[in-house]
Amino acid sequence: MSAALNLHANLSDEDAVAAFQPTSQPLNFDRKSKIFGLGSGKFSFSYPSWAEVDLLRQYGCGRFVEIGAGSGTYARVLRQAGLQILPTDIGTAAQDARHYVKHFSYGCAMPIEVIDGQAAVDRYHDRDVLLIMPNPDYDWYVEVLNSLTPGRRLFLIMDMDLPIHFSAPSRYKGSKGLQDLLGQTAQWKFLAQQSGAEDNLYVFERL
Repeated sequence: MSAALNLHANLSDEDAVAAFQPTSQPLNFDRKSKIFGLGSGKFSFSYPSWAEVDLLRQYGCGRFVEIGAGSGTYARVLRQAGLQILPTDIGTAAQDARHYVKHFSYGCAMPIEVIDGQAAVDRYHDRDVLLIMPNPDYDWYVEVLNSLTPGRRLFLIMDMDLPIHFSAPSRYKGSKGLQDLLGQTAQWKFLAQQSGAEDNLYVFERL
């Protein structure tokens, strides 16, 4: 196994293969930290179900760019499922570098292109945008999503309800920013929703 794909270096081959397949059941989900793990490793804040993969196929253009990909686990699972996805992340240069070290001790699940979110959506303008479990304390992604051109689709995975369901504003600036942004029905059209193992997948199109 190459150094770039060392996430499960301490696991058996059988476990490693199983870990990168979509599932209908959580894989060793720690409800306190809200992190999926396998064995003693912690490697992802979200893990796709087959139902979510089907929704990505149904509403996506076939190619995705993921911003803030973290360890790349979700992207690798989608690759295993046959989807074309390019994971990007600013990496350890990000504000929450200590967060990466703390939770992803097994390294990356696949190569990640080191690039910030705005540059990623600009460079790969012909791809749909995938954003998974964005940190509610940061709001960099709100500005990135606001820059998307009409016709582009956003596939957003969160473990909380979105603006259309909120009865009170969030106390986190990132979550509140998403509420305000996606709540603008003149600019965003809600297309579909699918519940996953421990989160929800939402599909929006920029108008």
